[in-house]
Amino acid sequence: MNGWAVAGLRLKATESAGAAAATDVKRAAMGLTAAAAAGSAARARVGGVAGAAGAGTLGASGSDGIAARALAALRVCHDLSKFKLSAFVTTTAAAGYVLASPENIDWEQLGWTSLGTMLCSSSANTFNQVFEAGAYTRPLFSST
Repeated sequence: MNGWAVAGLRLKATESAGAAAATDVKRAAMGLTAAAAAGSAARARVGGVAGAAGAGTLGASGSDGIAARALAALRVCHDLSKFKLSAFVTTTAAAGYVLASPENIDWEQLGWTSLGTMLCSSSANTFNQVFEAGAYTRPLFSST
């Protein structure tokens, strides 16, 4: 088992139930889960679980709840931005930059170019998901 798989297992093992429930609610609200596709009854059920689990997630210092909310927000951004697709686009742009460089590679410029490409690709994917979610809620044409 490689290091990334071990890190993933550790993350899953240490993930709090409140953070997972909050993420499920946010994903369902955006129509990104099977629960959202199943209808409002599934959404209500997921919301009820999140309400019950979210109440006990704050630790004595309150930092556990903040970290869980931040992690849940990052997961939603990860899903909306289609991270794997954005990373592929960024890698392709970086490879093109390296191949087009004359003799020396300006690593700082490559880093900024890669960051800009990642942000543009992520925002385009997010906009596309939001636009498609709205497209499925309205009729394509009307009979009148």
